[in-house]
Amino acid sequence: ESLYGGAAKPANCGYVAPHLVPEGLEPYAYDPAKAKALLAEAGWDKINGDKAITWLTYYGSPQAANVMAAIQSMLAEVGINVVPRVVDTPTYN
Repeated sequence: ESLYGGAAKPANCGYVAPHLVPEGLEPYAYDPAKAKALLAEAGWDKINGDKAITWLTYYGSPQAANVMAAIQSMLAEVGINVVPRVVDTPTYN
């Protein structure tokens, strides 16, 4: 609602548009506690520590910046530090 003013649906089967989700695939809920547990089980802190991950994107619109900020905030909530960096399309590719 806050990012797209009701013009979009949440993608709850990964980073996939809802109309592309295969029929019968069980969606999963947004669960930061479970994400933290899975990251701990995978040894995320030992592998990455406090290092920031550069997140390249070629989307530079104000709306895209708002979406990236929301995703960045959700990842930070579970201990993943990403820093979005907008680049031109050839650089991204």
